[in-house]
Amino acid sequence: MKKVFTVLVTSIAVSMATNVFAKDNILKIAGTTQLNTPHSQTMVAFKNNLEKLSNGKIQVQSSFGGAMGNDTQLLQKAQIGSQLQAAQTSGANLGTVVGAFKAFDVPFLINGPKQSIELFYPNGKLSGEIVDNLQEFLGKKNLHLLYSMPFEFRGILSNDKEVRTAKDVKGMKFRVTPNPVERGIVESWGAGGTTMGISEVYTSLQTGIVDALAIPPVTAQAFGLNEVAKTFNNLNFQAHPTFVVINKKYWDKLSSDDQALIEQAADQAVMETAQIHYDALETSFKAFEDEGATVIQPTPAEIDTFKATAINAAIPLASKGLSDKEVKFIELIKNSASK
Repeated sequence: MKKVFTVLVTSIAVSMATNVFAKDNILKIAGTTQLNTPHSQTMVAFKNNLEKLSNGKIQVQSSFGGAMGNDTQLLQKAQIGSQLQAAQTSGANLGTVVGAFKAFDVPFLINGPKQSIELFYPNGKLSGEIVDNLQEFLGKKNLHLLYSMPFEFRGILSNDKEVRTAKDVKGMKFRVTPNPVERGIVESWGAGGTTMGISEVYTSLQTGIVDALAIPPVTAQAFGLNEVAKTFNNLNFQAHPTFVVINKKYWDKLSSDDQALIEQAADQAVMETAQIHYDALETSFKAFEDEGATVIQPTPAEIDTFKATAINAAIPLASKGLSDKEVKFIELIKNSASK
C-alpha cells in the first residue's frame, strides 16, 4: 500500500489516533502563516522535495493560515495525534509545553538569523548538540523536531524618540506581550511595560499611549507599523523562532527509509528557502526607510549598553520552573553561539 501523507480536516477521536497511524500512515501538517510568507514557503518546499525524493510515493498536503486552528491548538493536535501529526509553531508556544524552549527568551544569546541556521544546521543537516538536547526534551512530550527556520529577532521600534542606547529607553512606555521575560528586559532598561494585543499597537503608537515596542521588523511591517515609526533599532536582542514538530509516536512507527527521506526533504527545504527569510528582513528595512523612518544597525558599543542588564533580568525569569538540565541548556546555547 502506498504511504500517503496528507492534511485531514475532519476530526479524529484521540482514542483512534494510534490505529489510524498504523493502518494508513498519514501525516497531516498545518501552520498559521499565510501561503505567501517565508515560513509557509519553506513548508511548500518541504512538500515538493519529499514528493520528488520519493518519486511520488509520499504525498504531502499542507494547511496554511490557521485553517486548522491557532498556534496553541495546532501544537496540541500534533502532540496527541488528533487531526494532524505535524505543526508549525513558535518557540514561545513550544515553551509552554517544553520548558527548554524558554531558553530562547534570554536575550543576546544568538546574534541573528544566519547564526541560528549555523547552530541548527552545522553541516547543512539538522544536527548537533543543541538539536540533540531539544530532541530529548521534546521526546518526553511526544514530539520530535522536524525542522527549524531562520530565527526572527526583536528590535526596538519607537514613534517619537530615536533609540540608540539603553539610556534612550529610560522612562519610555513600551508595549509588551504577556511574556514575563520580555517585560523584565524592558523594565531593566528603565522603561515601563503595558501589555496589549498587536492589533492595538498602531493606534497606541499614533496617540502616544505607548512610545515603543520590541518586535521583529518583518512582523512590524506586516502590521503597517513602519507607517507610524520614527526609528527601528535592529538590536536583535531576543529571538522569535519558528519550528516544525511532529508527533513522536507517529515518527517512531515510520520506517528508517521514510524517516531519512523526510529528514532530507526538510533539510533541503530549509537550506533552499533561507535566503527568502533573509530577503524578507531586508525588504522590511526598506519599508521603514520608504516611510521616512531611520533603521539603526547598532554598533557593538551601543549593543553593550543594553546587554548586561537585559541578560541579568531575563535569566531568572526564563529559568523559573525549569529542571537543572533545562537551565544548563541555556548555557549550552550561549557557549555554542560564542564559538
